[in-house]
Amino acid sequence: MICKEYAEKTMNKILNIDCLEHMRKIPDNFYDLCLTDPPYGIGISSNPVRQKHKKKNWDNNIPTNEIFEEIFRISKNQIIWGGNYFNLPISKGFIVWDKKQSYNLSFAMCEYAYSSYDFPAKMYSYANRGDEEKLHPSMKPLKLMDFCLNFALQRDKNIKTVFDPFSGSGTTLVSAKSKGLCYVGCELDKDYYEIINKRLSQVQGSLF
Repeated sequence: MICKEYAEKTMNKILNIDCLEHMRKIPDNFYDLCLTDPPYGIGISSNPVRQKHKKKNWDNNIPTNEIFEEIFRISKNQIIWGGNYFNLPISKGFIVWDKKQSYNLSFAMCEYAYSSYDFPAKMYSYANRGDEEKLHPSMKPLKLMDFCLNFALQRDKNIKTVFDPFSGSGTTLVSAKSKGLCYVGCELDKDYYEIINKRLSQVQGSLF
């Protein structure tokens, strides 16, 4: 059941619940932006290169159509990494992350994010070479999420709330809090939920 009181009560929190359970309670267009990096279903959680991380099955839980329908219902705009893996609308203002990888490596040289903004596409070039501790097998760099939020804020200066239904290690929320934005995240895995809480407690940000 949709409940505005619940939506307001969960603001500036990371929730250890299924994102669909949360989103079903949120009013239409309640969040200004959904910035997220969902599981792609490509077996990344069991990749041998990432064996230092505890093996988990999170990458098998590919978002359903209902999840995307709810994301589009409760948020005014969206930036969704891995957009090429999902049946999303055609996007003019997409974002490409140039990872500066060698052509000969087995890793992707770039990644694509769907964006609902009707602006020219943008590319961000950044080589993540151990600048940050890898807290999650598919953790996006903080600088990349900062770029995404700056991209959105340049197109809508009234953004105040950011939602991430697949919070992972919490980088989206850390970026939002550091910029003084309100945030809400969902993370079903208890270990990552605790990592996010720790990261957020270390961020200095002046919330609205």
